[in-house]
Parts: sequence; structure tokens; C-alpha cells
Amino acid sequence: MSDYGVEDNSKDKVMLNLSEIMEESRKIWGPTQDMEDDVAEVYKAAARFEREYNTNYVDYAFKKTAYVETDKYPEQTAAFEDIIQNMLDTYKMKMEDYSPWNMRGTGELGAITRLWDKTARLMNLMGFDIGTGKFSALKDPKNESIDDTLLDLANYAIITMILRKGKWGK
Repeated sequence: MSDYGVEDNSKDKVMLNLSEIMEESRKIWGPTQDMEDDVAEVYKAAARFEREYNTNYVDYAFKKTAYVETDKYPEQTAAFEDIIQNMLDTYKMKMEDYSPWNMRGTGELGAITRLWDKTARLMNLMGFDIGTGKFSALKDPKNESIDDTLLDLANYAIITMILRKGKWGK
């Protein structure tokens, strides 16, 4: 048995909830730590757990709970959440116009090409000449804002990850 109560030879992904991890943390580091320090230590314990069991899976609810409870930058977090919601809304809206075959047809190479197209556009709008490697003044977009380009880049990155997992169109 490991310190986490899991068979050492276990290859199963194990979901740990926040209270179990916090209890373990307090046993190791003592009950006198304040919540912020406890959460930092829990993240360390979770990282050790992930390394020990060769997994990148620790309960998302734990990570979200720990993050929200120690959030020092509420406006930044709210802006981040708004952008993620905008990404999801854009994805859903565009999926009404496209079938999954717009990405499945060309696969990862097509997705990476779309990422490159958006990256090249962003670099151009930001004043970088890919051909010469020199910067000039920021350009005024005529059709699509820099923020729209960044949103598309983020969505294409996620789509590429979904393609790589074999879940696109399923």
C-alpha cells in the first residue's frame, strides 16, 4: 500500500475528492496551516500522486474548488471564465454550420494547418513580417479582430486535442 491507500501496483485512475486530500494534507503538514498553505500543499501531494501512479488525473472538482477558494485575482478569473464561455458559444455556433467532417476529413494535419493560418494572421496583425523577421507597427484589422483570431486559435487548439483523442465527431 502507498501513502494514498492505493495498491502500489495499481494502474487504475483514482479519483480523490477534496476532503480526502485535505485530510491527508493535514496529517502530513499539521492542522495549524491556514487554508491557502494547505491548498498549496495539497497541490504538491496531488502532483506526487500523479507522478507515482503515472497519471495526469486528479479530480477536476478538487482542482476547481482549490483554485476558487484561493483566488487572489477575481477580475482576472472572471475574465478567463468569460473567454472560455465565449469559446464554447463560438464552437457551438460554428458547429451548426459545419459537420464534424470539416476537421475529420483532413485530421490533425488540417487542424495544425488552421492553427498555422491563424498564427500567421496574428503575427501579421501584430506587425511581424514572417518573411523578413522584422516588426513594424500594429495593423488595424479589416475583417476579424485580434481577439477573434486569438479565440479561433484557442478553439482550434482544443479541436486538435479532441482529434488526437479520437473523439471528434463522436
